[in-house]
Amino acid sequence: MFTMKINNFIFTFIFFNLLTNINSQCLDFENGKLGGWKHNGKVSALTIIQETNSKRLKAVDGTGNSIIYNDVDYKGDWIQKYPSKCLSFSLRQDYPSNFNVANDAFPIVMLYQGTNPSNGNNYHTQPTIIAHFIPTFNISDNTWASFYAPISLATTNGLLPSNDYGRWWISNKPSSMSNSNAWNQLIRNVSGIIYKTDIGWNNQPLGEILIDDLCFANCQINNGTVTCNNNYISNPGFENGMTGWTSLGNSCTLYNASQAIQPDWAPQPSSGKHCAIWVSNHQVNNNSTYNGNFRSILLNQLNNSILPNSGKYKLTFDYACLNTCGKDGGNPSTYPEISIYGLVGANNPTNITGSHSPSNSNIFGTSRTFLIQTTSINNSCGKEPNLRWMNQLYRNQRGKKYKLEFIFDSNIFNQNISHLMLTHSDQVIANGRVFISVDNFCLIKI
Repeated sequence: MFTMKINNFIFTFIFFNLLTNINSQCLDFENGKLGGWKHNGKVSALTIIQETNSKRLKAVDGTGNSIIYNDVDYKGDWIQKYPSKCLSFSLRQDYPSNFNVANDAFPIVMLYQGTNPSNGNNYHTQPTIIAHFIPTFNISDNTWASFYAPISLATTNGLLPSNDYGRWWISNKPSSMSNSNAWNQLIRNVSGIIYKTDIGWNNQPLGEILIDDLCFANCQINNGTVTCNNNYISNPGFENGMTGWTSLGNSCTLYNASQAIQPDWAPQPSSGKHCAIWVSNHQVNNNSTYNGNFRSILLNQLNNSILPNSGKYKLTFDYACLNTCGKDGGNPSTYPEISIYGLVGANNPTNITGSHSPSNSNIFGTSRTFLIQTTSINNSCGKEPNLRWMNQLYRNQRGKKYKLEFIFDSNIFNQNISHLMLTHSDQVIANGRVFISVDNFCLIKI
């Protein structure tokens, strides 16, 4: 009797751990089996291949709306099975020749609830609810990249989960259901996963896609706050409104997380409040008059001063393009530029009299103003025509959030820096104008 109890315990223990491993560990295809993966008839081949020391799932793209999907292995309540985890996966894409990687080279991964998407032409409408994971970066040709798609319920103010890798977006749902309710219903009863084997939203032939290491892993999930230890920036995510911030010229416009300037122009992934400003290098009326609509100057009073020769520092912040580049739709000669300055105090600014007058260094005086760095705003800002779409089913590009990073040495200062200033560079760029949101500032000593 005692032996039977031990055997029953061992069987129960092994069976429980087997189920747990299925639900919480990785699927790496090392057993050489497809499992629940299948395609919609538009993929010319779906196989397991051996590469170096690892087996991978390989899909060869065909003509038409091509997808692969799994309606077997990922069913169920993901909140219960994988709370505060991420669906992680590694991906490699082989692009056709002359393909513009900068515009469209992102994976299209979906969760769905309802009818499986066996008809490729209707894959985006067959299931009752569909959520796309929209990445924040593109994939180079024939290069492996890893992604972490966060798993959690929508926040109380309706935000879908997001992180530095991307955000979830509801593309199909019952008309009576809000996006957050649709997401919460989906993530508690997932029917399966879809990978689109065409490129981007244009259904261009991909060549092939390789997938490996599908896991449920620990990861970052945004909840509207900024994680940045010993941050020099005060009120870095605008959660306390404009406390710590000041703006000159065209004032910063403060928005709530899900509030859009125009339909679908809210920054994505949303994370609490954000501030919208113009970055406009276009010269207005030969600089003879001040156009307050297009010259924005944003200031932050630092939590602690940066001392000269105190080492190196790193500044990062998110930005999202809320409008296209160009004055009145014109193509800019090059991208608009944003400059970051350190200030010794921010009192008694000079009056703004033109789009470039006074120069940035003369707003507070050259002896009090130190240029840290200048960079172009060159991602998803509308210079490429396909990034200006507004009426397509997929509108991921406008409002897509990117991160800027500046590393600088404090030996460029000869006085204590009390404020940070963001504005357009002094460079004149014909038609160079864009309306952006900025958020999640982090300035640390490194």
